[in-house]
Amino acid sequence: MSSRAPIGLCLGLLGTCAIAQNDALSICAAVGLTIEGATPGTLFGTTCGYAACSPVPAGNIAPGSTRTVTIHGAPFQAYTLAISTPPTICLGLPWLYHGLWTANMLTLRQPYVIAFGVLGPLTPGSLCGTGLATYSLAVPAQLPPGLQFVMQGFTTCALYPMLTFTPTIQATIQ
Repeated sequence: MSSRAPIGLCLGLLGTCAIAQNDALSICAAVGLTIEGATPGTLFGTTCGYAACSPVPAGNIAPGSTRTVTIHGAPFQAYTLAISTPPTICLGLPWLYHGLWTANMLTLRQPYVIAFGVLGPLTPGSLCGTGLATYSLAVPAQLPPGLQFVMQGFTTCALYPMLTFTPTIQATIQ
């Protein structure tokens, strides 16, 4: 599904608080975000990771092209997918557990929600026990070369019952 709703509304749809973990060293590394590359079979991002402060490089994307973006998280749980332009931030929200490391961080500035929905069933062969959802990102033909964008998701961790941000991916229009 697509939406022009502000991210606050979509975060509200997922719940207003996360279940805190008792182990201060625990982080959720069972979420992911990937985008396909120009060559068939090429993926950028991670299927099992955590939201650190630095985006994962996602290569170049041609104007006018379409790429499949995949969000990974706990099966049958709600998700949102948002997009923004750099620079990124590193914001740990007090109602989301983020442990001792810079993990589970919101990295998008002024995020714009482009999709939300429910993840699918357990993906066969998933290393993290995740379900997934896909989104077709249509890149407008009029975007100028050199423009960069970042994307990040928000869903439930597949290992712990807690809300978490996915890793962030960053791509460049070429």
